[in-house]
Amino acid sequence: MKQHLKMSMVRMSEEEKYAAIYRDVLTGLHNRTAFELECPNYVLIADLDSLKYINDTHGHRVGDIYLQDLGEALVEVFGDGQVFRLHGDEFAVIAHRKEGLELTLIKLQLHIPGFSFGCGNTLDEADADLQVNKAYRLAWGYRAARGVQPPWEIVTHFATK
Repeated sequence: MKQHLKMSMVRMSEEEKYAAIYRDVLTGLHNRTAFELECPNYVLIADLDSLKYINDTHGHRVGDIYLQDLGEALVEVFGDGQVFRLHGDEFAVIAHRKEGLELTLIKLQLHIPGFSFGCGNTLDEADADLQVNKAYRLAWGYRAARGVQPPWEIVTHFATK
């Protein structure tokens, strides 16, 4: 197996090697490795809510489509080089200023209601803010506990993409 992988790498172009190292296969976004090379002034973390429920109830293909849709929406708002898929259902957005960022995200939730977000000067600060946002959304009925049906409608037409 290792020999096969080595031979595959040797045959890759520089562009293919870059993609293999720095791109997320599912979404096509930059991955966590690429994110860690950045030095952003401000960080946003977006977390797709209820992915376990979606995967368990509607299948992983629908869950993948939800991940792709959130990634595409973030790219549309913030730009291709600014959005990274960290892992699982978490995305990071790098920003050079924070003015208007939270309002932009709240507006985005009108189109994609099933995500929580946190902002901060560092990834740790953004993650702490994300936990506060998740608790707020859960308390106000905008988010479901892990594995429970979300309060927003799961759009099943995504499954036909």
